[in-house]
Amino acid sequence: MCTAWLAGCSKKVADPVTRSSFLLNTFVTVTLYDSEDQTILDGCMTLCSDYEKLLSKTLEGSEIYKLNHRRPGERTITVSEKTAQVLSEGLEYCRMSRGAFDITIEPLSSLWDFTGKTPHVPPEEEIEADLKKVGYENVLLDGRRVTFLNDETTIDLGAIAKGFIADQMKAYLEENGVKSAVINLGGNVLCV
Repeated sequence: MCTAWLAGCSKKVADPVTRSSFLLNTFVTVTLYDSEDQTILDGCMTLCSDYEKLLSKTLEGSEIYKLNHRRPGERTITVSEKTAQVLSEGLEYCRMSRGAFDITIEPLSSLWDFTGKTPHVPPEEEIEADLKKVGYENVLLDGRRVTFLNDETTIDLGAIAKGFIADQMKAYLEENGVKSAVINLGGNVLCV
């Protein structure tokens, strides 16, 4: 009798719905536990893809790719509001950590070729040579205008972008009434 009463009082919870896509050089998965609305999942993946098109250092045409492949002597470039926001946060963490975290690590991270067919530990002399190119102090941000103090400074937002994007995806889900979800960006997991 008690079991029937409890079953009668329970409210059906939506079956979880999941969407996965290969974005940001990893598998991105979003699971909703309190909604079966596929359009919310579509919007989440679109948001992630849109940020990838801005922040990827390897995706030709992204704003970070364009910053890193600027012509010699081209020192000031205007970026989108979204890219400027991530750069601003990245530079703030650089300052707070006094360079222990540095978004200009790209010359060194590229030496290892982590996503290539032959990742390897580069020779010490190459590391020493490219270490001189690293220094967040060489990047100035004024609103949406990014100014490089030298031609060799390049940017890698890999250490901050996924977390930032996950936060944006969470905000999007909450704006759409989702109260229970898991966002997984290649092991960077955020729960709603």
